[in-house]
Amino acid sequence: MTPGKWLEASSASARRELRALTHRPAEIIFCWIMPLVWMLIVWGLTGNGMIQQVPVAFVDQDHSSISRSIANQFSATRSLGLDSYIDNADGLEALRTGKVYALISIPQNYGKDTLSGKGSSISLYLDENRFAVASTILADVNLVISNLNTQKAENSLLYTGGGIAGAQHKVDVIQADFYGLGNPASSFGAFLGSSLLPSILQLGALLCFATTLIREQQDQSFRSWMENARGSLSASIFGKLFPSLFYYFLLCVWYIALFVGAGGWANSGSLVIWTLSLFFLILAMAGIAVLFVALAPSWHFALVLCSAYVAPALPFTGSSIPLDTMGPWVASFAQLIPLTWFLKIQSEQWVLGGVFTYSSFNVLILSLFSIIPFTLGIGLMRLKIKRVLRKMGIPFTEGHRV
Repeated sequence: MTPGKWLEASSASARRELRALTHRPAEIIFCWIMPLVWMLIVWGLTGNGMIQQVPVAFVDQDHSSISRSIANQFSATRSLGLDSYIDNADGLEALRTGKVYALISIPQNYGKDTLSGKGSSISLYLDENRFAVASTILADVNLVISNLNTQKAENSLLYTGGGIAGAQHKVDVIQADFYGLGNPASSFGAFLGSSLLPSILQLGALLCFATTLIREQQDQSFRSWMENARGSLSASIFGKLFPSLFYYFLLCVWYIALFVGAGGWANSGSLVIWTLSLFFLILAMAGIAVLFVALAPSWHFALVLCSAYVAPALPFTGSSIPLDTMGPWVASFAQLIPLTWFLKIQSEQWVLGGVFTYSSFNVLILSLFSIIPFTLGIGLMRLKIKRVLRKMGIPFTEGHRV
């Protein structure tokens, strides 16, 4: 079949798919609209992206001017919203029942022990299962305690002479400059959204493509599908997938616009490479859908395969647990997930400002996730269609009408 004839066949298949979708509103809702809704829900889930003034139990058993000063410093932090409790038992009970996220306790005689040089400890109890909140609270508590220790050291050095400037110079011997690339405000909107939204996008795309391809098997309409595309299987598949591909490409552009535009997190590297890699992720889902539908003996099993492959993918990508800390076989499996490679490219181009040479290898690998499954899937799909049509007593020769 000539390229012109192939394009005509693909166009005919795409028009047939659009006509079919107009009679299947449920498919449009679940395959097109619901992934967008879930992406919006996740985007709204992070709120302003900051953990602010979460309830924290505060027990002051000292009731001194020093303990009140410490309480004021804790209250001034971004994450801590202090709720006073009588004793540790009440505070721990509130922590166990989920009323608060942490307990901070200042013991009796804390002020006296501090002034005498004997020293005392502030206790912090955290629910580490709520890791994101616990980590933020721990960071803010450590910051306050670090500032308190610095102030104590400066006050002690004042008695040795040299004045305030001399004391500060001796305390501030080691300093560090912190640069938060891509997410300087430590926003959970950027941290969670940059991994969760692509995960939802790839899951929705794979299930959409698989549902689109499975329809012909479910309706036993292989014959009319192939006749519509003049017997060209590749044109049939491309045309059938084209409307959904186009829609999910638009979602890719919308995803990038959320971060660069609405979120205000401008990319440091190439916007073109970042967007192109997201397109390749969607193309990989299309290729995998073709392969799974060709392999699966039934449409139920094809959907199970698709769900099992991408639904649990996010923990294996290294976005939450570093790949270097995983077991060897788990880390190897992570390399077989397209999302792993996309998130690498996204980090390079959005956050780190890498040039194309840094991402070229990862882009190549990501493209193979579409090329290889498409090639294998079309070959297996050809055998599957021949087998089905043979049972119907219909001969099949590629490039000719059946």
